[in-house]
Amino acid sequence: AALRNISIFKTNQINGGWCALVAKVLFGGKLLVRCGYIWSEFVERLGAGRVRRWLSTNLERVLLRSADAIIVSSSEDAREVERRHLFKARSITTVGNYVDLERFKPPQAVTSKPGRLVFVGRLEAQKNPMALLNALVGLESVHLTVVGDGSLRSQLEDEVSRLNLSVDFVGTVAHERLPALLVQNEALVMPSVYEGTPKALLEAMACGVPVIATKSPGITGVLTHNQNGYLCGLSTQDIRAAIQLVLGDQILRERLGQEGIRYVRKHHSLREAVEREIA
Repeated sequence: AALRNISIFKTNQINGGWCALVAKVLFGGKLLVRCGYIWSEFVERLGAGRVRRWLSTNLERVLLRSADAIIVSSSEDAREVERRHLFKARSITTVGNYVDLERFKPPQAVTSKPGRLVFVGRLEAQKNPMALLNALVGLESVHLTVVGDGSLRSQLEDEVSRLNLSVDFVGTVAHERLPALLVQNEALVMPSVYEGTPKALLEAMACGVPVIATKSPGITGVLTHNQNGYLCGLSTQDIRAAIQLVLGDQILRERLGQEGIRYVRKHHSLREAVEREIA
């Protein structure tokens, strides 16, 4: 009965958005579809079979065509919606993923430790963690902290033992503990093959932690090379070279950190995201 009094049903991702669509049909409210990434695109990139690709594309199309308004996290995603579904959406608004700047902010004093790197993300092929581990070979003074879990964890732990690397796997970390962990590191590394609008990247930037990331979809929509982050290729050699360069240049790290803070405060604050969504 309570749902009959709801005026707007909102999704936060395409996958599972059918619940909001059913609610609209049954109870007559408006449908606001928000997605942090394009579901059908991710299904394709994961190498799913033909049936799963067909289902994701068509369910996505039905949901988007039924929406009264659509919010995506980047202009890249807005173009992808129009390209994939061959229609001009009645309303596509871009509202970037946000960061709580009260929680994620630079420390008052320098707390990072020399040679320390951090990775934050799911331990899956999309995030390219194996290439990162192999990039650490020969970098004897570098220590990596891996935050997150996933199906590749045991394989990655075996690789660390085989290569005798200095790596800690800390698993999933509570969100409120993440800022204190991030600022202990001289850089965050994101070697992903593709992303949406990666929140872990934005949170590190908000804390003033320099970021090293691959030139991949989603990441290049946030980072400008050598300005608010350092971009590199996907290969082990490219990632290793970027780590060596950034860790070896304190002035570069300071500049990347400050530019990262400015960028996130200007484009990805929680306050701005709320105001734009309400509008």
